[in-house]
Amino acid sequence: MFSLERKIGYSSLGANGKMRIGAVVDYLQDSSNFHLQSMHFLQEYFRENDVGMYVVSRQLDIERLPRYGEDLVLNTFTHECKNMYGFRNTLIYTQSKELCVKANTTGAFINLKTAKPVKIPQNILEQIPIEPKFNMEYLPRKVKIPDIDAEKFDELKVRRYHIDSNRHINNAKFLDIAEDFLPEDYYYDCGNGGRSIKRVMIEYKSPASQSDVIKPERYIYDNKVIIKLGGADENVTFAVIEFTY
Repeated sequence: MFSLERKIGYSSLGANGKMRIGAVVDYLQDSSNFHLQSMHFLQEYFRENDVGMYVVSRQLDIERLPRYGEDLVLNTFTHECKNMYGFRNTLIYTQSKELCVKANTTGAFINLKTAKPVKIPQNILEQIPIEPKFNMEYLPRKVKIPDIDAEKFDELKVRRYHIDSNRHINNAKFLDIAEDFLPEDYYYDCGNGGRSIKRVMIEYKSPASQSDVIKPERYIYDNKVIIKLGGADENVTFAVIEFTY
């Protein structure tokens, strides 16, 4: 298990005074990346073979979103690893051991030159520490689009500030973009009639690069809001994010 401590700063907050979902994903990324880097044998294999690990899905179950100034502890660990995929839990606690967020993340091993999935040799997989998976509900990684009409919004372009060192939109930025299309009473949970997000499912489908066009669509049904971030080509979808209230 790898542990990381963080204090919630103002830059992590949304308009509701609570931690943004995108900031939560930032924290998840930091803890998982540091964990991967701590496995030197794996980093050496990655460097020698031009391999990286890309996230393909996340499930975030939210007990409550932390507030400004809270000291958090993130515990992350691999609970399963196959030759093409790895699966990890990340748990976000307060210093008093209150569980705020529990997450399950699926990552794929990718050849960085071809952008195609690759298989990791068994002798490498056997060195990765595996711990028991956390006791939570595990949902399928694919987000199902409901058979209802979508609300469509003006397209937007991927900007330079969305891009990370992989030259694609950073995973957390997809959440920032998606939250902008939540109905106001779904987003502003300030104790005055707004709704609390209980779960977020994120399916990352295709990378988006600078100057790509994103066409957002919104589906609202039951206690869910789904934001689909499609491309200029109707056959391309960058990400699908499902918010459950």
